[in-house]
Amino acid sequence: MEFYSDTIRLYSLELKRLASSVPGRLISSVLDGVIGSIILIFFCSLVVAEHNLLLFIPWILAFNTATSGYSFVHKSKNRQSRTMIYAVCAGLLVVGLVCLFFNFFFWHTGTITVYRGAVFMVIGFIASGCGGWLAIKYHGSETVSETRTGRD
Repeated sequence: MEFYSDTIRLYSLELKRLASSVPGRLISSVLDGVIGSIILIFFCSLVVAEHNLLLFIPWILAFNTATSGYSFVHKSKNRQSRTMIYAVCAGLLVVGLVCLFFNFFFWHTGTITVYRGAVFMVIGFIASGCGGWLAIKYHGSETVSETRTGRD
């Protein structure tokens, strides 16, 4: 019995260590955005005609990339510099993964073309940047580089 409790404790410590690292926070915030987008796409596919589903994708992506950018900055808590770059990268990963998902599961309604994908990437870039900026402004956090230089 003691072996199992030690093993569980060891795995929980490793999971906490992974979640506190930059890749762990990035994966977590990307999963937040992708899962939220998939849920909203499935909900919209039940309510809206399938040929009109592509009209809702930019709004869904904007909301969920802003959420992933906000989530990454909020989880960082002044622990690293370049937080906004990682927040934008999280948003772009969300857009890429959701576009792949949409093309795979909704191929009969029309795929996301390269032009639409580029437009969605721009939307994801702007929205995740705004989500990260909102988290910085709301929580009053500053990056590590600002702390080292003494700027406010």
